[in-house]
Amino acid sequence: MFTEENERTTDHRGLTISSMAFLALLVLALIWPAPVLWINDTTFEAPLEIDERSFLGREAPQWDVVFWGIAGIFVLALFHAKTREVRRAWEEFREETRLFPQRVAARWRSLDATRVLGVAALSAVLIALVWGVLDTPGISLAERLDSERVRDVIRIFNRLGGGMNPLMIVFFFAIAGMLFAHPYWAQMAVAMAAAAAGAGILVQVLKVVVGRTRPEVWLGPFHHVFPSASSFPSGHTVGAFAIAGVIAFGSRNALLRISSLAVATAIACSRVLTLRHWPSDVFAAAILGLAFGWFFATAVKEQGARD
Repeated sequence: MFTEENERTTDHRGLTISSMAFLALLVLALIWPAPVLWINDTTFEAPLEIDERSFLGREAPQWDVVFWGIAGIFVLALFHAKTREVRRAWEEFREETRLFPQRVAARWRSLDATRVLGVAALSAVLIALVWGVLDTPGISLAERLDSERVRDVIRIFNRLGGGMNPLMIVFFFAIAGMLFAHPYWAQMAVAMAAAAAGAGILVQVLKVVVGRTRPEVWLGPFHHVFPSASSFPSGHTVGAFAIAGVIAFGSRNALLRISSLAVATAIACSRVLTLRHWPSDVFAAAILGLAFGWFFATAVKEQGARD
């Protein structure tokens, strides 16, 4: 009993330390490649093809390799601390991943078609209301609030919702779930990936079908921009809410649920404040993301309860 209790305490301490280290890594990702620029400016002063507007997974892939090297060291440290459990955890993760399509299919069959259509119709009405009533005032407010300080803040949330940052959250849940004997976390990671991918594909289809121009280039559909730059719905927002939706509907931790939704909401607001999206774009994306998050989270949660 004493040994088991000590092991649980050690695992809890290890998970806490790993979570704090991951948060530090996420902060580094949000400001990347600022450290590279700072070191260069204070020492080498060499010409670099990056600036403060670049961020992880977008404009500076050659320097992103440095970041992923740092992240790799973090992962190796976790695996080194849990060498004995890695193989067993990996096998369990593979099994959960293999069963995931069956769980999704079972969840799909259990859906009430009448309720789904009712929610879809209500969502369409709400999106139409936001489109007709709030879009113009929302963009006018965003223009009035525009300032250098506001841009500095919303740039962080734009980075959090784009590039490789959402994937980092998925990776952390998967790795932590495997190494610290939390198989449900690993299942949630698979659910997050599926929700974000499914919602993302649907968003790209809707962008082409709707063909709405972004507020910043209001010159008519695709007049000076390519189809993938369509405004409706917001890709950043749908990914953020898909991941937040899995956490909100799947996690047992109230603080984690509230925090995930708050961050997703901040990302959505940042897309309006940068004049990249209309309020209805992010509202529709939030509904889609939450719907996909709910579906995949409950597919995992209900099956996990049966197991």
